[in-house]
Amino acid sequence: HMYPYNSPWESRLKNAIADFEKKYRNVDYSPEDIILTPGCASAFQVIHYTILDKGDEIVTFEPVHYLTGPTSYWYCFGAKVVPCRSIESEDWNPDIDELRSKINEKTQAISVVSPNNPTGGVYKESALKEIIDVAGENNLAIISDEIYGLITFDGIKARSMAEIAEDVPIVVINGMSKIFMRVVWRLG
Repeated sequence: HMYPYNSPWESRLKNAIADFEKKYRNVDYSPEDIILTPGCASAFQVIHYTILDKGDEIVTFEPVHYLTGPTSYWYCFGAKVVPCRSIESEDWNPDIDELRSKINEKTQAISVVSPNNPTGGVYKESALKEIIDVAGENNLAIISDEIYGLITFDGIKARSMAEIAEDVPIVVINGMSKIFMRVVWRLG
């Protein structure tokens, strides 16, 4: 347990998050599987420090937000981001063939940001399924940044990778600040 005490607000918040995700993203989470952090940047740090050792790699699609890519703390453990391209002419969907070519014995995870920051592209469901297949074939987890998942326009829906995946571990990063248009809100 992360905290030295069991606070009643923690249990209520995790249950509220699970209810929200079920209602709005069609994903069933157990409150025990929800890890509270003070923002997505902190969630990325927890994940990176947990899964990466010297020489390890995470494959991601560019362009990408700096927290998914190399940040100021990556030098601490000597890991690196391996970029794959997103195809602008295909609404910024990922190049799956390049993804396959970038995975090796050092790869620890595939990082996905959809809807994407900074392009705004929403990956097609078929692309998400292909990423899940590649992860499954290589016994990799997926880190799915879904902070913009409920902010789409023109009838486009961004499905959660946790809703689509069946047997591939998905770590979903999400928060409350963007959907409620309070970009400085943090859990504290």
